Amino acid sequence: MATASGKVEGVKGPGKLATPFERTKVAAYTLAAITPCMRLYSFLGKELQALLDPEDDRHPYKKWIDSYSSESFQVIYSFASGILHCVFNGPPNYILLTAV
Repeated sequence: MATASGKVEGVKGPGKLATPFERTKVAAYTLAAITPCMRLYSFLGKELQALLDPEDDRHPYKKWIDSYSSESFQVIYSFASGILHCVFNGPPNYILLTAV
């Protein structure tokens, strides 16, 4: 709960963050918390989309299913996963090679 409120152990008050990691710590923790939800929503959206009749617009959750099964949500989820990977593991080698 402390992390959700922005209070992270070892981090000084606002404006007193010394290292780049301290400046991004709360954002990294937040991204780490929501990424599994995004993965689950993506999976559920795609699974439910396969069960829906494409002609039936009366399903009460059609909008939700369409949103989370969409290609744009898949791109957002992939992007968030990639950022999370880079934050905790460093950038992949192909990014390091292109930066040279």
